[in-house]
Amino acid sequence: MTNEVQDFRAQNLDFLRWRYGTHKHLQKKLAPILNWTELSNFALGQKRLPDYKARRIEEELKLPSRWLDRDNIGLTAMETDDFAMVQKLLALNQKVRAAIGVILDAAHS
Repeated sequence: MTNEVQDFRAQNLDFLRWRYGTHKHLQKKLAPILNWTELSNFALGQKRLPDYKARRIEEELKLPSRWLDRDNIGLTAMETDDFAMVQKLLALNQKVRAAIGVILDAAHS
């Protein structure tokens, strides 16, 4: 696992603390997975969050698979035109989105 993924995990856990109101509220939700100190260490990037714990956190919080591993914070700074394109894409049915994904994959290979 790359350092970039670990950085994203720390940023996203820190964001989740804000989203759930406080460190305390998030930790209570994640109590079966992380204790208070672990959540602090992982959110501050002081310790590496193992894959199995990242997946369990996503499952517990009903987040998409590998949500912790991506740059969710960076997406908040998306240009207006790019954001509009994403909105249009999300409005399409799943079959059309899958077809567009195939086209984009082919364009990048």
